[in-house]
Formats: sequence, structure tokens, C-alpha cells
Amino acid sequence: MINEHVSESDIQLYAWTPDAVAKTAIAHIEQCDHCRNAALSYQFIFGEIKDAPKPSFNFDLGSLVLQQLPLKKSASERSSILIWFWICISLLVVVPLYIFQSDLAVLFKGVSIFVIYSLAAAALIILIFRILEIYRRYQRKMDILNFS
Repeated sequence: MINEHVSESDIQLYAWTPDAVAKTAIAHIEQCDHCRNAALSYQFIFGEIKDAPKPSFNFDLGSLVLQQLPLKKSASERSSILIWFWICISLLVVVPLYIFQSDLAVLFKGVSIFVIYSLAAAALIILIFRILEIYRRYQRKMDILNFS
């Protein structure tokens, strides 16, 4: 027999499944009035919890939650937004090019073709890195949302 009292977790385990506790702890619980009373109390509590009726709602929880969820945008709404976005971008690029076409020819007249291609390549590389950075930031935010 153990001279000290058995831990609360061992008493609870004994009350739930006596076979899972060490034999020395079982011997102590059976001989010690304090530990035996604690085990009986836990057995009573576990029995009452097991016999308690399952909670039920008197309303349809699923329909209440579904009513509060935002509706998804339809594919036609998303495609129309995308079309308007590309129209605006095209206008922002095409209209200035058309208005300043004669000035652009003079602007690049004395510049070698190598410099023009180098500037275009540098601008494209910067644009690609910015897009990748935005996408990575978006992925991190989505990961945070998914783990929450």
C-alpha cells in the first residue's frame, strides 16, 4: 500500500476505468477511506453525466446560421467587374499613348534601342516581383484566416 494519497487524476481514472490504474494505486484506493470516497464521488458524477439527456435546441440552428452568411457573388457579377477593370486599364494606357504619340516618337528618337529594351526589361522585372510580393501577402492572410 502507498503511504501517501493517490493523485486526483489517478482517482478519476480509477473511477472511469479501474483497469487502467497501477495495482498499488488500486490497493491504496480500496483501503483508504478518503481516496475511496473521492473515487465513489467521481463514479457518481461520471454516471450522472453519462445519463444526462443530450442538449437539444427548440429551433433550427442551421437555418439561422445560413441566413446570416453573406451571399456569394454570381459568376456574371464577377466577370462584369473584371471586364470593367480591363476597360479602365486599357483606357488609362491607350488614351495617353494616342494623345502623346507624336511626342513619344521625339522622346525616344535619340535613345538607343538597347537602352529602351533595358528599361522595359527592368520595369517588367520590378512588376513581376511586386506581383509575387502581393500574392505572397495574400497567401499569408488566407493562411491566417484558415487557421483561425
